[in-house]
Amino acid sequence: MKKIKVLIVEDESILSMDMTQSLETMGYEVIDAVPSGEEAIMLLKEEETDLILMDVQLAGVLDGIQAAELINKDHNIPIIYISGHTDELTLSRAKITGPYGYITKSFNYDELNTTMEMVVYKNELQRKVAENEYLLDATLDNIEDAVITVDTEGYIMYLNSSAARMMRINKADASNIKIDRIGIIWKNESGKEFVHPYKTQRKKRLKTTEYVMINKAAGTSLVVECTVNILYGDKNKIRGYVYLIKNIEERKKIAAIQSRLASIVESSQDAIVGIDTGGIINSWNSGAEKILGYNSTEVIGYNISMLTPSNYPNELPEKIDQLKKGLSASHYESIRQKKNGEMIEMSILTSPIIDRKGNMTGVSFIARDITEKKKLEKEIIEIGEKERERIGQDLHDSLGQQLTGVLLNVKSLENEVREQCPTLLVDMVIKTKDLIKDAIAQTRQLAKNLVPIMLQTEGLQHALIDLANYAETVYKKEVEMIIDHEITDINTITETQLYHIAQEAVNNAVKHADGSKIYISLKNVQSELVLSIKDNGKGISKNHVEGLGMRIMNYRANLINGSIYIHTEENEGTLVLCRVPMKTAEMDTL
Repeated sequence: MKKIKVLIVEDESILSMDMTQSLETMGYEVIDAVPSGEEAIMLLKEEETDLILMDVQLAGVLDGIQAAELINKDHNIPIIYISGHTDELTLSRAKITGPYGYITKSFNYDELNTTMEMVVYKNELQRKVAENEYLLDATLDNIEDAVITVDTEGYIMYLNSSAARMMRINKADASNIKIDRIGIIWKNESGKEFVHPYKTQRKKRLKTTEYVMINKAAGTSLVVECTVNILYGDKNKIRGYVYLIKNIEERKKIAAIQSRLASIVESSQDAIVGIDTGGIINSWNSGAEKILGYNSTEVIGYNISMLTPSNYPNELPEKIDQLKKGLSASHYESIRQKKNGEMIEMSILTSPIIDRKGNMTGVSFIARDITEKKKLEKEIIEIGEKERERIGQDLHDSLGQQLTGVLLNVKSLENEVREQCPTLLVDMVIKTKDLIKDAIAQTRQLAKNLVPIMLQTEGLQHALIDLANYAETVYKKEVEMIIDHEITDINTITETQLYHIAQEAVNNAVKHADGSKIYISLKNVQSELVLSIKDNGKGISKNHVEGLGMRIMNYRANLINGSIYIHTEENEGTLVLCRVPMKTAEMDTL
């Protein structure tokens, strides 16, 4: 064990030497023996000691008691007085300095040893108590909740820094002041003022209660939760009360905001649904109940895929996976099944639910019933298609026939002019005839583009073959086709929109790709009708990807509950892929 260091302050050299030898025999380490208080004070500036044996009567200006007073100002070292005087005045002066012991010069060494051991033990206990008090005070001072201790008369014995800040008072000023006299009024939810437990000598714990804590001087108020515990002393006697106060102002504000948000969500006419990352529904508003027919108890705890028709591809796992990867959310259109089995078309926006650490904990869906809107759009498209058909028919039957008649007349005129007129006039007639031929060809092509005859008579597959033949003969592009002729019963709107998507994609490949080959495919893949057009060109620019033609293709796909995927890479061509659920493609035309 570490030896206890002792400093002897004694002006009688024989006694000092005798004490030094005895203490070292007892196992103590004497760091020095000095004859005056002044020397002891100077020595303590450089040396450390655990205990001082101090003679009351010393040589020099300072006596032992005066030296002890000065030492106590700068050091916390136990002091044992040694003196031949035991008069009341000396004892009174010595007590003021708080000595740990007092022995006379006539002591025997057993008495000295016992006194030394008691002083060392007492000092160690006080050091541990002081250390524990410091740790407790430091701990209480570093917690956010306010802690206040009062005695049985309400006088404050302790308060931590959080309590001082919360009540806007100085810790030093609050000492030995009654808790109900620091300028704080406590009121519960009903406005009734809080009665401090010391006034009623309460003997039971006061349960956690919410109060408004009003600071009259500062003119401020704070919402808190307060619990009051009983502070017991010896023999289970009540010594006071401990107040534990938690600031819940921010929590109340957040709760109010959450309540308002919940009210907005609940009153929304749109379906707002929350799920976890595994797709399990955990929130369901009244809008969802009205649109889809299920109440919250029927869906919460179930996977959101229960709303997807069994014969319709489930796009939700893909959407959730995109959000997990940090991809931005966007609106998309899909089909859902109501509780009564009815299919409805919906516009859906998915958004990630992020916690404070930035982790995705779930997904929110905001969905709107667009069934009537889609019906109207389809009716408008049908009207537009009929108008295109009428214009195309007029071009083919009326203008085309008239131009053909003009061409026949010009041919007759050419024959007559050859026999009677000079060469110049013959050339003019021939040029006019060629121009009329070109006009007839362009008129027929316009009519064909407006109303593809193959689409009307033979269906989508043959119309795509006709489109491929046109690209080969007119634009001199090689076209490779994979067409599933087993696909039947495609409704008119789906056929029309897919044909125009293919037409736009082929035109883009011809005009912008600078490739030599075009691939056209129409397949039935896992309950989906999949149309793809790919070229081997240079790839189209971002402006073309985001251009009007591409937006129109996307719009046409949405009309038939399909989705468009466009992928382009430099010198690797462009892929346009349209997927349409077969159930949608087979639905009766409105």
